[in-house]
Amino acid sequence: MEPVRIVKKSEIELEAYRHMLSDSTRWVVLESEAGALERVFVESGDDSIAVSAAERLVDNQTQGWPEGYRRDFLESLSVEAIASGVANELPPSVTLAQAVLESGWGRSGLATQHNNLFGVKSGAYDSGVVLSTYEGGGATQRRAKARFRQYSDWSESLAHHNRLLSTDQRYADARAHWMDWQAFVDEIAPVYATDPAYVRSLSQIVQKYDLDSWDALVAQRVANRTR
Repeated sequence: MEPVRIVKKSEIELEAYRHMLSDSTRWVVLESEAGALERVFVESGDDSIAVSAAERLVDNQTQGWPEGYRRDFLESLSVEAIASGVANELPPSVTLAQAVLESGWGRSGLATQHNNLFGVKSGAYDSGVVLSTYEGGGATQRRAKARFRQYSDWSESLAHHNRLLSTDQRYADARAHWMDWQAFVDEIAPVYATDPAYVRSLSQIVQKYDLDSWDALVAQRVANRTR
């Protein structure tokens, strides 16, 4: 087996550096190379290499979280949230926080039985499943019936949710603030949810798990692609 090569940015130009990282299974990033993965993610013209960099970035961060279903859930979605954030110009922090909040860390019946992570409802004539839900929050919370979408897997649920936020006219004002997750949450909350505590709940999740760590990188990659 060919030995793993250790690369230092100072020794070669970026293009050569990216070329040597094209086989992501052989990557080694030294402590002295802080920022190397971020640079590859932002500047690579090859989406597959960018995704591989995102996988390493996620692994580096999630290793610091306590083990358990919360860490497992975020690990399972983070790379897709980052890639979808680039494709749809959305902050991955909010995608992940919404998935956590709406699905109860992927453990709700809607998530486990119907792969709907975000509580997305279906139209009256769309294929869906009718379930009991709660509308509102606090003293105004009430139980109701609603029809929800069903998905083949969690990936399809995340992709559809992000297309909705990136194209639906109801979220146009929010999209103007997509590079600021807090402002983005403030704008989507009145449209997306009936719970008056929705902004606070999402914000607490983002902050507790440092989910905004990748938002700036996503914004930089989008800017780099559109130059």
